[in-house]
Amino acid sequence: IDIPFAKTVDWLVERRVLSKGSYQKALRTVHAKIAAALAEERPDCPGIAEVLPPGIEQEKVSYASCCSVLELLKAGGLLAEKSFLGSYTNPHAARWADIVKRYEAGSIFLVDMAQGLVHNCTYELPAIKKDMGRAQKELHELERKQAEYNRLADGGRQRFQEMCDRRHMAPCGHDEIATQLRLTIVQLKPVYERVGRLCQAAAAVEACAFYRRFVLFCLDQARAAEPPPTEEAARPKGGKGKKDAA
Repeated sequence: IDIPFAKTVDWLVERRVLSKGSYQKALRTVHAKIAAALAEERPDCPGIAEVLPPGIEQEKVSYASCCSVLELLKAGGLLAEKSFLGSYTNPHAARWADIVKRYEAGSIFLVDMAQGLVHNCTYELPAIKKDMGRAQKELHELERKQAEYNRLADGGRQRFQEMCDRRHMAPCGHDEIATQLRLTIVQLKPVYERVGRLCQAAAAVEACAFYRRFVLFCLDQARAAEPPPTEEAARPKGGKGKKDAA
């Protein structure tokens, strides 16, 4: 049977699964009982903190949560003791057992589940869908950036390998670069020795002497090309004034 989720409660009332005149009042009573139970101290039982975390509101506690609490109390042995009237002697057990019993009386728990279904379909699912769309966009953007960073990283590793090969360095990590560079210093010794031999060769000495003679020749030519000083330039300063005075 296809039932619009927004009319689930009406469908239950029409099928007389719920009493039209009393289910709302009974549900408010159950919610009040849950609020009172949450105001009390939590049972000292493993797993209760996960089902009823501190600060949880009554609207967040459903019939399934109450059943889980009752099962945890049973596993913790808090449902073992009863009075001669059949009620639980442990106050926590009595409190949550009464809540579950009131939920199940008149199938009130179906209203709670139907209202939760309507709330989830109307608000929670659209919000989750919106968050999924936003997360999908962010994921695509992150994947694009990751591909770009991987490309840059591959290029950097390739350039680093080329530089290592150029310096005859073994592939190394970031922390070993300084050590590997110091080890390559020994490669400079034969280079310096070859440069020293070339500088001491007869051809280099002759080239230096030729360059020295060339520089001296150029200087002599430059001095010879300078014009001789004129009479006006050779006259001492102040000479014109003395002649006029005479």
